[in-house]
Amino acid sequence: MGMFDLPLPIVGALASLFLVLIWCESFLIANQIRLRRSYVRIILTAFMMLAQYVIMHLLVYVVLIRRDDGEYPDFSWFDNVNVFVIVGILLVFTIILILISRENIRWSRSHISHLSVQKSMDKLPIGICYYLESGLPILVNPVAESVSFEITGGSLRDGNAFWNAISSNGTRDSITVSGKNDNRYMSIERNELEVEGKKCYEVILNDVSEEVKRNNELERENNRLSQMNAHIRNLNKTIDEVALQSEILDAKVKIHDSLGQVLLMTKLYLKGEFDSSQLLEEWDEAISFLDIRDEKKDDEYSRIFEVACDVGLDIKIDGELPSDERGIRIMTAALHECMTNAIRHAGASEMYVRIETSDSNAKKKYQVEISNNGNVPTEEPKETGGLMNLRHLIEEEGGSMEIKWQKEYILIVAF
Repeated sequence: MGMFDLPLPIVGALASLFLVLIWCESFLIANQIRLRRSYVRIILTAFMMLAQYVIMHLLVYVVLIRRDDGEYPDFSWFDNVNVFVIVGILLVFTIILILISRENIRWSRSHISHLSVQKSMDKLPIGICYYLESGLPILVNPVAESVSFEITGGSLRDGNAFWNAISSNGTRDSITVSGKNDNRYMSIERNELEVEGKKCYEVILNDVSEEVKRNNELERENNRLSQMNAHIRNLNKTIDEVALQSEILDAKVKIHDSLGQVLLMTKLYLKGEFDSSQLLEEWDEAISFLDIRDEKKDDEYSRIFEVACDVGLDIKIDGELPSDERGIRIMTAALHECMTNAIRHAGASEMYVRIETSDSNAKKKYQVEISNNGNVPTEEPKETGGLMNLRHLIEEEGGSMEIKWQKEYILIVAF
């Protein structure tokens, strides 16, 4: 069957199929050029396109000749070409196109090319931009392009202008990028490179939003802990106040009981039922509790001495007591703890405090040794309760604490 005997729709369909092949092969040639394949493959594909172009035009002329009686070149020889030959040529070109395309795909997956570099850069989560000294971009990935749109409002066309925009938008090493849903924080870095004798620049943008978020959360948590720490300090001060008042109350109760007992003995003595020598001893002991130092009631040290007198402990001071707020806080805490331990555990009646003062950088430093005349511990004292809290207080203020107990109990505090 000749070509002029075919129905016009079939001839038009064959022409359209050849046009589709030409269109596909144009993309194939462009892909081969990008992949830098051999010129033999490119020339072969171009030859296929040329042959298909000629056959497509012959089919178009067949349609035109049959639809119009105008004068056209003599293509009577084309009528002798069997339609199956044209279909066969179409199938062969289609198979060749498919084979070359599949081979290109396999080659691109197993070889590294400049396209591989571009694709790998495009998949990076960080922004990358390479540009020449003149500002002409060489390589820009989507992240850098999106930052350019969000910062400058346009595509990245000038590397120098892009760097000036992002460096003036933030600090020297970070920027804030305002997105549609939320702000992003990105670190920025520019490096100078030399490629093939040409100076170029590398700009790296790394999304550090998560790190900034965690740092902000950590800062908030630190502030919360600082507030809790301050609250705990205030609570410890309150506890110390309560302990002092409790000891004062105990001392007053003891004085009350002692005086009541002495008055009862005096009543018996007046009736002639009690010995005078024993009565004098009881009066001496009761009066010793009333021997309170003449100190200011609102002074921190006065309250320590007041409690000590109430419980029958004489505190002997050798040196100058600290007068600054920090020194008073540490000194009163140390005196209170040593006074409590001296009475409860050592059974002491006297406590000795030796204070050495030195000046360092216009700031006074203190070396304090506290001991007593009570019983020496038989084992190393455990730092629990009051001693543990005292050590925390001293170390928080930048001082140190040491306990000696082998020959005599001595608490050494430096602050």
